[in-house]
Amino acid sequence: MLLTAALLYLALMAVPRAPAWWLSLPWAVRDLTAPIAVGGGAACLGLGQPLAGGVLILGALAGLVRRPPGRRELPPLEGRVLHVATLNAGMHRADPDLVLRWIRECGADVVALQEVGEDLAPRLAGGEHGYAHHALHGAGIDGMALLSRAPIEASQVLGAPLHHQVIDLTWEGASIRVLNVHPYFHVAWMGLRAPAAQDVPRLVELATEGRPALVLGDLNTPPHTRLHDRFVEPGLGDAFAAVGRGAGRTFPVPLRYLWLPLPPLLRLDHVLHSAHWEPLRCQVGSDASSDHLPLVAALRLRPSAAPEPATVPS
Repeated sequence: MLLTAALLYLALMAVPRAPAWWLSLPWAVRDLTAPIAVGGGAACLGLGQPLAGGVLILGALAGLVRRPPGRRELPPLEGRVLHVATLNAGMHRADPDLVLRWIRECGADVVALQEVGEDLAPRLAGGEHGYAHHALHGAGIDGMALLSRAPIEASQVLGAPLHHQVIDLTWEGASIRVLNVHPYFHVAWMGLRAPAAQDVPRLVELATEGRPALVLGDLNTPPHTRLHDRFVEPGLGDAFAAVGRGAGRTFPVPLRYLWLPLPPLLRLDHVLHSAHWEPLRCQVGSDASSDHLPLVAALRLRPSAAPEPATVPS
């Protein structure tokens, strides 16, 4: 059975675009070095987690089939550079004090938070984050927050069953749009068939209307899925795919999600951008006590990106 599973796992490597996250596991774990993957798999087996152990061990085999791309020369941090960060704050799983400390220390100009818990939301509303401008909505699994050093000119909330934020900022004389997104987790296994995927065309439309735009958040899907393609095919770039450093996996944090002793396997959190931006840096940030790790990035606004009026369509 293990041999059959291994052959099936390796066969999935040939799938050009997987419909849901479980078909993306080959890409998710292929960057683990063989000793780490085998050692982690053996540890999971010893802890009574045969599925997790099997995935990691098979990931070591997958690493022999596809190896990660080599390191690329990164452009310098010059010009109109915007630093952004996104974090699924994990509702009740995270320590509000540690999340707030991470926010203050990350140094980003714009911070997008999803799953803002009921204990964290009032503290954000009270300004403990240290940012001059913020937009908050809800608490719990539907809790969303966008923190900004630049003025917020307009905001809108849309989507169901979870909401997304559409925020227009004025940054260095340019009107930019930031979408803080969090599709309902059913997209993780249903892909484009999930009801929450119906929000994606409208989100893509708002991100590709002509002004500089960023899409930040927990998409509940990794790269190499059709749901991810629905964002990037209309012209949005994936910052980590372009200039990412490290493995890039943001979920799960060991023992924080259902107490699973798994290392981070998937990049569910994303920084996507319109063609107005040139990505310069993108990597996983420091642990903020959530079951997700943050993703941080630096992007440069291209000289051709002209200022536009800051209005959100109804």
